[in-house]
Amino acid sequence: RVRSCAEALAYLAAQGVPSIVASQAVEVCEQQGWLNDRACAQLWASHWARLGYAQAVIAQRLEAKGLSSSVIRQALPMAGKTADTETAQALVQRAARQRTGPGATMRLAARLRRRGFDEDVITDVLLSSGRR
Repeated sequence: RVRSCAEALAYLAAQGVPSIVASQAVEVCEQQGWLNDRACAQLWASHWARLGYAQAVIAQRLEAKGLSSSVIRQALPMAGKTADTETAQALVQRAARQRTGPGATMRLAARLRRRGFDEDVITDVLLSSGRR
């Protein structure tokens, strides 16, 4: 699987590899192109974006992988409310084809909350889609 340099270091430490040896191994892997934090961040960000997560959640997950803030900023194609609104609208459109009926809007709002969207985005998207 795709790992960041920090994850590779943590893995090697968990295997009992001395830190100096682990650092050298990670450095060699970076030089050979086997480890690349920018590529790692890009792959994970696009994966989570396809799954419909908010930009803030994606940034938190990338940070948990030990990636730097500059790498994270570069990996997020569009930051902010516009990107979140577009992602949330796509989720609402997919859900509209699946379920309707009593409580469907409440379930959809809960799903959007679990994916990290703020209440303003949720309200805007649900109202613009005709759901109340």
